[in-house]
Amino acid sequence: MRNNNIVDVIFYYKYIAINNYKLTKSMKAKTLFRYTKPFVAFIMLFLWNVFSLNAQCPTITNPAPPPICDASGYTFSDLSSDFATDNGGGIFWYDNATGGAPYNATQLVAEGTYYADDNTESCISRPFIIIDFQVDPSGRSLDGIYCSNENPTVQTYIDDVLQANIPSGGSVEVYNDFALTSLASGTDLLSTGATNYFIVFLDSSSCKSQIEIGSTAMFDAPSDPAPTTPQLFCSDTDPTVAELDPGTTATNYSWYSALNGSGNPIQPALSPTTLLVNGNTYYIQLNGVFCVSNPVAVVVDIDAPVEPGTPASIEYCNDSLPASDFNLFDELGGTPDTTGSWTGPLTTSNGHLGTVNISTLTTAGTYVFTYTVPSTGFCPDGIATVTFTVYETFSSGTPSPLNPASFCEASLPASFDLFTLLENEDPNGQWTQGTTSTDPVVSSPIDLTGF
Repeated sequence: MRNNNIVDVIFYYKYIAINNYKLTKSMKAKTLFRYTKPFVAFIMLFLWNVFSLNAQCPTITNPAPPPICDASGYTFSDLSSDFATDNGGGIFWYDNATGGAPYNATQLVAEGTYYADDNTESCISRPFIIIDFQVDPSGRSLDGIYCSNENPTVQTYIDDVLQANIPSGGSVEVYNDFALTSLASGTDLLSTGATNYFIVFLDSSSCKSQIEIGSTAMFDAPSDPAPTTPQLFCSDTDPTVAELDPGTTATNYSWYSALNGSGNPIQPALSPTTLLVNGNTYYIQLNGVFCVSNPVAVVVDIDAPVEPGTPASIEYCNDSLPASDFNLFDELGGTPDTTGSWTGPLTTSNGHLGTVNISTLTTAGTYVFTYTVPSTGFCPDGIATVTFTVYETFSSGTPSPLNPASFCEASLPASFDLFTLLENEDPNGQWTQGTTSTDPVVSSPIDLTGF
């Protein structure tokens, strides 16, 4: 009877599950059908909006037009009027296919690739154009620098700076203004200070380059520096050019090793890391932005240092200090001069030998004896030290009456204090399991139950 009930229950739940499945499937079909038409309408509306937005995108009929002959003063406004069609959203130029900031309409156009978009950046794919000029830019700095005593003119500037950039068979025009309305004359004197000129290069066909900006600057020559001479150094420091006294608070100067027949420094300038040579003459010249001062000579005198020896460090325990006298001089390394004297915590004897007895330095600490050799020239006194470090002698103690400790195997303690086996030990020691300090380290108390 119990088994039949179980079968009835199982079949009952299967019936319910199958009918629920059929009901659910029917409801899903009706629901999807209900939303099909609104979904299609939404898609059509979305595609229409995208089409409408892209319809405002500017049109470029020729993405690779011929090189522009007259590129002087050519702006993005010119680019829009010459090569693009406004479809209602305006024309804005970018240097990237996506994103970025638009160029200003009055900004000069350089050779390169540009991308057009409207005022809302709605172009799905920005149309592009490749701009080339008949006369390429010089690609060089067009700056000229002069000293006031040269009385330079615009023609001087053309000859010095611009001539090398003029196309073969062509010419150059120098203007005083960006709008190219004021053409400078070759006889015009260059202005004091800094002046900008607006340069247009022409080729043999009179095609013009884009505007290039050139600058001229005119400066007064700086005052001559006033360094001391001779200048003294010590050879043990390996003195370099960087250590020479320039005789000025200015920092824009150069050092040279010789002058030519015209009295000008022979290039190149010396590196700051160049080693100085005893007895040599060096020349300093103060550099302005362009003008330079007269070169001034400095003689170098390099002395050899005294030799105090090399320092020594010696360590003792306070129970093993040497009992007899000894010479501190013998502890120094190298080959120290014998003209020095000793100072330190104890009085020494025998002059440079520094004979001393340190058996009284039983207090732990550091004791420094200094050997000083006086200088005979520019070099400083020579100093070397002998340092004694005295350590306190520690004790591991002596066996206590409880040492050795004995236990029955069955009653080994789980926490046994090893210090009960010692007397008069110093703290902070280390226990090892075995007969030497190199055996395995253990701690106290120790668990002996595993032995």
